Order: sequence, then structure tokens, then C-alpha cells
Amino acid sequence: MNYKQQELEENLTSLIDGEYIAPDLREELLNRLDSNTELRVAHTIQTATKNIFINRKDALSIHAPLDVQMAVQRILDNEQSLNTAEHSSKIEQTFYNVYNVILKIFLKPVIAFPLGIIIGISGYLLYNQSSVDSEIFSYVNITHKGNDNLCFQAYNNFHSLENGNLPLQMLTNNKDELSKFFKEKGVNYPVFYPDIDAELQGGVVSEYKGVKLAHFVFKVGDKFVYMYEVPNQMIDNHNLQINPKAIEIVNKADWYWEKEKGSNNTMVLWRIKSNMCSIVTNLRMDQLSALIHVKES
Repeated sequence: MNYKQQELEENLTSLIDGEYIAPDLREELLNRLDSNTELRVAHTIQTATKNIFINRKDALSIHAPLDVQMAVQRILDNEQSLNTAEHSSKIEQTFYNVYNVILKIFLKPVIAFPLGIIIGISGYLLYNQSSVDSEIFSYVNITHKGNDNLCFQAYNNFHSLENGNLPLQMLTNNKDELSKFFKEKGVNYPVFYPDIDAELQGGVVSEYKGVKLAHFVFKVGDKFVYMYEVPNQMIDNHNLQINPKAIEIVNKADWYWEKEKGSNNTMVLWRIKSNMCSIVTNLRMDQLSALIHVKES
């Protein structure tokens, strides 16, 4: 029997977990793993990460397993001879599809956040060690354009912060004091601070389309962690834009992350209660993940 791709994907976890699968389905799944790039990537990642989620308290300080790195690189090497625009698009879609399959299984941020690190570092290897289009490693060709784009604004603000062109209006390491400052300056929504092992430096209030918005900064050594937090209704009302693919991922897992094109900066788009927060930092993703503590919801 010739099973559809979706049926094979839905039974991949059962195969990895050793659960019962109809013999003909099991046989076809095993056979297709040899020739189906999308299934191979999903199988590699799910197998390598399975043990991580058995002990979830350590999930936020993991590194990509070497076998994940090597397996994904092997997949790329096998496909590299087809290095054309069409092939690049196929691989890009493959990672995006695999990403969605995994998110259906691991939706909670406490799991999804470190899982993203594993997939992402594997993608980073593809970016650094292959001649395939450098956009592929982010799984989907997500760009942030326009002055009304939340992530575009966050990147620009972070660069201004790094260059000394975004001075903090309020200097404090006390969250209550900073929240009071935000309120006094006209921020009329609650500001939520992630649980992060870094020192709060202070904050800034800006105004966009008549709404006062909160920005705050943490620091670890000489590294900045800049956070731009806006109420969800700014997104819902399209006063601020987010790339549709990025927001799709956020809607499924509460977060989306990427490495900034042309730099080593990390950007995380994270839904925090009633707000949307864009985090930009000059920390690597694995370094940031070791600092942020995600509570189960």
C-alpha cells in the first residue's frame, strides 16, 4: 500500500517510541526513510531529542547533539549536487514542514524553546558548511521589512543601543520601579519581564501611532539583551506588522527565533501573556537559552 506523506509523518513518532504500527505501514515508513529527505530530517531530530524531554528540567541548557549535526549535514551533502534555486526552495520548505510536524508534538514553550535551539544549530551548520543558499538555515525565508514591522523596529533599536544612540530614560535594576516609570510615561498595558539570569539596566518609552510602548534592557557581562514589548492588540489591529510565517510559528508555539542575517545576533519573537515581545541580543541562541527560564503554561 502506498501511504501518503502526511500518514507517514503522523506515525513517525510511534515508530521512534517503539509503539505498534501496522506491519505494512512500518515497512513503507522504514523504506521511505532512505529516500525521503523530509522524513529523514524529522526522524533524525526527533530521535536525537527524545531523551532530552525525559528530563525536562535540563532542557534549557542543552547543546545540539553531534549526531543531529552530522545527520543533517549528511542529508545536505547527499542533496548538494542539485544545488539550484528550485532545490534551495525545496530544502527550505522541507525544514519548514519538519518544523511544523515537530511543533504539533511539542507545543509547550518549555519544550519548544530548547527544541528550536537543536533544530536551529543544525541549520546553522548547514549555513556555515555548505554552498546552499544561506537563507535556508532559518527553515523559511523570513524577512522583516518596513517601518511598521515589529522585528524590523527591534533590530534597528538594538543596533542603536549597541552604537550608543539609544540612551535609557530610566536607569534601574528594579522591575517595580521600571514598571512605575512606564506607567507614569503613559504605557497603559502591563509589562511582563521574562525570568532571565541577567541584570536589568533600565528602560525607554517610545510612541508609535499614538501608543506609548515599553522597551527595556538586560545585560550579561558586556552583552546586551534588548526587549521590545507591545500589547497583542497592536498586532491584531495591524498597527504593527509581523511576517506571516513568523507569526504562524508564534501562534503554534508562543515563540519564533532566528539568527540575524549578516551578524551573530539572535532575535526571539515571544508571546508573553497579553503582550508580544521581540528580544534582540548579541548572545548566541544557546547562550540566551541558558539564561532564560521558561515556565510551563
